Amino acid sequence: MARVFGVTTSVRFPRLDRRWNHWRKVKREDRRLREAIRLGRRPVIVYSHPKTASRSVEQALHELPNVEVFHTHVLRPCHFTTKFEPVTSILAGGMVQHSEPTQWPLHKLLTDSSVEYTTISLVRDPVATTVSWLYFGIQRWLRSWRKIDPAMLSDDDWMQVFQSHFPQFGVWSWWDHEFTPVTHIRPHVDGFDSERGWSIYDRGRFKTMILSTHLDDGCKAEALSSVMGLSVPRVGRANQSSERAGRAQYERVQRLIAQDTEFRTALLESSWAELFFTAKQRADFECRWAKVAYADH
Repeated sequence: MARVFGVTTSVRFPRLDRRWNHWRKVKREDRRLREAIRLGRRPVIVYSHPKTASRSVEQALHELPNVEVFHTHVLRPCHFTTKFEPVTSILAGGMVQHSEPTQWPLHKLLTDSSVEYTTISLVRDPVATTVSWLYFGIQRWLRSWRKIDPAMLSDDDWMQVFQSHFPQFGVWSWWDHEFTPVTHIRPHVDGFDSERGWSIYDRGRFKTMILSTHLDDGCKAEALSSVMGLSVPRVGRANQSSERAGRAQYERVQRLIAQDTEFRTALLESSWAELFFTAKQRADFECRWAKVAYADH
């Protein structure tokens, strides 16, 4: 046993029943995918960096006929793990491993040269994504077996985690280390329509959409209808951070990260941000975070 920032952690190995339950879920997802293909239901993979509002898109697509929707953050086997996530290490570039039952059957789908499918990836204000990923992943960043009460961490504790344990630019490494190797789409080369807020890349056997979450719900539905060839219902909100978190604690972490102006600037002026968002959109993000940084002053 050990204590990190006053939090008791454990170094024991994952229980066998956890592993067994994981593989049961893998088998279930494999059956679901096989049945969808047998019935001619096109697989759609909502495939995105964590904390990019991907669940709301998944939710809307579940309403469509003859479509089977799957959700995952990583599809490269080097980013898979069957271990309980908090004990896994951060990989090169800031990638982290995920244990998701959909990964294994979907990876088989990717290597099957006959099945047609669609992937949809989301881009979101990178500062907002980073804050949510930091806050909700605190158990991982401290590699703690026990859940951590955010109120137990002081402002200095949070910044130490952010600076020493958290992959600060991991929000962008996903595109280099995960998306491009899987899809072979290179957004910097193939382009992205930041004015419109979405682009479709047709590779014959599969289609990929990159969609910006800054669009209003109606525009998102129109964009998704374009790639699906079906009318997609209005995309609502799911898993809103302010609702899932203790609002005061979440807003405290927002303020702390927003006050790191050097980091804010690096994220919003990166080549990825310039690709996915117009100058006005990035200026709007910056204005928002400048206000958050000094909201209590």
